[in-house]
Amino acid sequence: MRIGFAVVVVACIAWFVIASWSDVAAALAQLHLAVVAGAVLAAMVGICFAMLSWRACMRALDATLPLGASASTYFVGQLAKYVPGSVWAVLAQADLAARHGIGRSVTAAASLAQMLVSVLSGMLVGGVGLLLAGSEVLLTYWWIAPASLLCAVALWPPLLQLVLRLAGRVLRRDALREVTVRPAPMLAATGWCALMWIAFGVHFALLIAPLVDDPGTLLLAGSAYAFAWVAGFVIIFLPAGAGAREGVLVLALGGVIGVPAALSMALVSRFAMLLGDVVVAGVGWLGLRRMGLRPQPTGADAAGPRGT
Repeated sequence: MRIGFAVVVVACIAWFVIASWSDVAAALAQLHLAVVAGAVLAAMVGICFAMLSWRACMRALDATLPLGASASTYFVGQLAKYVPGSVWAVLAQADLAARHGIGRSVTAAASLAQMLVSVLSGMLVGGVGLLLAGSEVLLTYWWIAPASLLCAVALWPPLLQLVLRLAGRVLRRDALREVTVRPAPMLAATGWCALMWIAFGVHFALLIAPLVDDPGTLLLAGSAYAFAWVAGFVIIFLPAGAGAREGVLVLALGGVIGVPAALSMALVSRFAMLLGDVVVAGVGWLGLRRMGLRPQPTGADAAGPRGT
């Protein structure tokens, strides 16, 4: 089943590249190679911050993985997000973490917590960025200020714990129903997510920088990317938010740089993110091969957070 699922993941990634390559290639022709390389590097830095956020969420649930094992588990598991349905990445990470003796339900709880922190911090960071982008944005999107404040309140660890327990009741998962969130690691996870959004914003700002002269537009672009990512995430049936993310970016930037240019840069951005995901996943896969770990033969969930 693992081999079959890996084939599905690779097929979905290949389908995306083949289906959009003509448009991506045309957009890439407008950019200097150094700009694209910088965008990919910034995307990879953001993905590394996301991994550190996930690792902090694991610690918040009292399940600790070494840094190398965390990187391999997170990077390889994240490729499953290109299969329609956000749940696949969670299942893949839970399966990989079981190789290190971590209960699958605990890993799933940590992955869900990291997703929740990513969404809330994305709304918060994106909202603050849009409010700083200029007075016109503030007048048009005034509702972002109270929404950002609500997101900041929702990131309070005891409230996150309540949300996870409610999710456990809905999903009928004991590991979530009785979860106890340690505040310090969860706050660290929020901080890593904030850095992740800054890196992702830089990656998109680099792509549109040759098209604009106003620094405020670059701040607008970076903030809009956070909102676009959140929009793509909440529409779970789209693989990695395909379509929704581009639509939000075109809506936010079409009036500034033109709809064709906004769509082209959105497509290049997705290609840069995909390339970053594949590169770090390749490193993670080599790490798994080097460790030579195999899934635990016994039920890790029944044995507690460490599966021992």
